[in-house]
Amino acid sequence: MAPVKPLILIIDDMPGNLMLLGSALEGEFDLRIATSGEAGLQMAAEIQPALILLDIMMPGMDGFEVCRRLKADPLLAGIPVVFVTAMTEDGAEASGLSIGAADYIAKPLNVGIARQRIRNLVERERLRKQVETLALEAAERLTTLKRNFLRNVSHELRTPLNGIMGMALVGQRARELERAQQACAQIHVAGSQLHEMVENVLDFVDAEAGSLAIATAPFPLSGVLGELVATWQARAAAKGLGFRTEGIDRPAPPCVGDARRVAQVLGQLLSNAVKFTAAGHVALQVVRHGDDVRFTIIDSGIGMSDEELRAAFRPFEQADGSLTRRFGGVGLALALVRHLVERMGGTLHVDSTPGVGTRFEVVLPLPFATP
Repeated sequence: MAPVKPLILIIDDMPGNLMLLGSALEGEFDLRIATSGEAGLQMAAEIQPALILLDIMMPGMDGFEVCRRLKADPLLAGIPVVFVTAMTEDGAEASGLSIGAADYIAKPLNVGIARQRIRNLVERERLRKQVETLALEAAERLTTLKRNFLRNVSHELRTPLNGIMGMALVGQRARELERAQQACAQIHVAGSQLHEMVENVLDFVDAEAGSLAIATAPFPLSGVLGELVATWQARAAAKGLGFRTEGIDRPAPPCVGDARRVAQVLGQLLSNAVKFTAAGHVALQVVRHGDDVRFTIIDSGIGMSDEELRAAFRPFEQADGSLTRRFGGVGLALALVRHLVERMGGTLHVDSTPGVGTRFEVVLPLPFATP
């Protein structure tokens, strides 16, 4: 299929004056002609040309008035208008440019120069529309992301809140100490979920603003790993999943870094591994290489394609919109993990295969503390 030629509208009561220029343009442009200002305005609204060549001296409505009306119409205001006239006064050119004309071509015409100016203006208009379209698409995408994010957050907040209110009511009515203690334990779990969600959102906001705080202090890595394993091994077992560890029990002196952020990164990755694995196992491997520690989290879960993996790292998105309904979440986990790893001076690598599983590898600088 031949490419569509850009439309150029010529408005001139004596179009024969522009026949030489028209002949030079017709090979690469689709030319339309209107012989009065009124007819030109009507045709411009109908065909939405890429550019308008407009004579100034016309009976009835002159070119200046036509240009004013074009620029006053939101649907036509963006169309470049080029005055083509024999008027030579500087005031006439200034008047035309002041009311929105894009250029001014004087008669007698230098066809080569006029043709190149028109080409440049048409190309500029094409690029403007392209940018406008891309900006509109980006705005619509952001609006959709914001709407989905707010919907997901509302859902994620509602679930633990319902648990808190329900268990509080149970505890209030319970006559047995054991039932009251169980209700309080459920309230604590739901409250912890809310706290973690709010902290993640606030951390992501700080990360995007470049103000995410990273501490540097000695801490026992084995202690952090022990707490993580205890938590996620129990949750994996509750789903009937195996939970394997390697290298976490080796005795080692304290290392220097941010214990909270290390736990946050590994906790998010272990949470995803357990959440997205229906059968099989989750594994955590820890290996030290000099001052660096490599953490590897492996699961036999649903896995992701390359495109799904790219989407998973974009804020407020999940690899598949249906996953939000099935597994919950607000779409910040991996985006936040990447920010945290980068802020700690580490690296993050992931391999994933749909239907097979996912492998995350995080390398963080955690040198041993000096005595």
